[in-house]
Amino acid sequence: MKETLQTIKVLYVESENGIAGSHEAFDRLEKPLPTLRGRKFYGTYDSENGIYRACVKLEIETDKPKEWGLKITNIPGGKYVKDKIKNWVGKENLIGEVFTKLSKSHRTDEGRPSIEFYRSQRELILYLPVMD
Repeated sequence: MKETLQTIKVLYVESENGIAGSHEAFDRLEKPLPTLRGRKFYGTYDSENGIYRACVKLEIETDKPKEWGLKITNIPGGKYVKDKIKNWVGKENLIGEVFTKLSKSHRTDEGRPSIEFYRSQRELILYLPVMD
């Protein structure tokens, strides 16, 4: 299913080991946050450069990125094709398989990262950027 996403301003931590370092990147991202409750978490992967980022949507009123040592960036909007993994905890190995499946049936936009939206412990939504 295709969906048009708006640009999302986020705080992020870049993994030192690409996708393999995603858990460590999320640990570093979550550590300074006063609470995780109500936050929107994302993972982005730039396949051209092998860069994985653990991200959380910026809450302008309360976030202190400089104090917390976090950087700010935008997750680019545009057209994406999406799929879901239900009850994803412990099934992280399926993420790559789902993106591969999506890329076989759609023309990927390599200029934008793929997105993991951790909607809840029960639902992970994967977005693959596609050409218009």
